[in-house]
Amino acid sequence: MLGRLLALSGLPQTVGDRWVMKMAEICIEIDDDLLKQLKEILTPMGLTPEFVAEQFIRFCADPNNAVLVRSLFDDWIKKE
Repeated sequence: MLGRLLALSGLPQTVGDRWVMKMAEICIEIDDDLLKQLKEILTPMGLTPEFVAEQFIRFCADPNNAVLVRSLFDDWIKKE
């Protein structure tokens, strides 16, 4: 069974010579057992899976984090 997370996130986009935030609705399907485990970890910290997903997307989409994000993804891929 799949659970769903709905993350509303502002994604930076260029308009002319400046960056602006555009809102996007993202639906993420996740296995129910994995979602339950995630909630068990996040709930004591006062966080929701939706909030964490949104913050992760914002972090990855921020052009100021491009080099770090690429490095993290490269490291994660090597570990698989």
